Amino acid sequence: CPGNDMHLPVGLPGLWPGLFLFCYRLLSARLRVIPTLPHRKCSCNVPLILFQMETFVVIQGSCCCGTVRFQLKREPSVMGTCHCSRCRKSGASTIVFAKKDDLIWVQGKDKVVLYRPNAPYKYGRCFCKNCGTSLGEILSDEDSFPIAANTLDTALHLKVQFHEFVSEKPDWYKICDEAPQSDGHPS
Repeated sequence: CPGNDMHLPVGLPGLWPGLFLFCYRLLSARLRVIPTLPHRKCSCNVPLILFQMETFVVIQGSCCCGTVRFQLKREPSVMGTCHCSRCRKSGASTIVFAKKDDLIWVQGKDKVVLYRPNAPYKYGRCFCKNCGTSLGEILSDEDSFPIAANTLDTALHLKVQFHEFVSEKPDWYKICDEAPQSDGHPS
């Protein structure tokens, strides 16, 4: 079998459907299974279906009380820290950027509330209705949006890649890494 392909005979009564269902459930959290049309036969002349398995990483995320739970199919692409007063007050200073297509709701989407700010601010902030955990902009309709890094339960291989709104950072803490800093949004 070439690459990550798996072949299953079609039409064998009983055993194969049950075996496939068991394997699919076992692997579904880590693999995406893509069936293709029958195109070959095994040695016993039974048609085969090719299943291509595409690996993806599952990142688990949740609020403090566990009411809101979600997954990301891929590790976020960017991590940064915002030092503006709004992000600091909402408890979501360090953020990761996720793609809408990678977000999978496990439970509690209906328990997420959105705070809409007054002008000139335009970005809303999402929170768990029960415990108040800041979730970033997890309800956004944009293709990519920030999620509070503190909500991710799975270890990431990312480090902070930028600091924004450093001009609003209070004097009582210091930035202790070498990531680039800007007074507003990074260019």
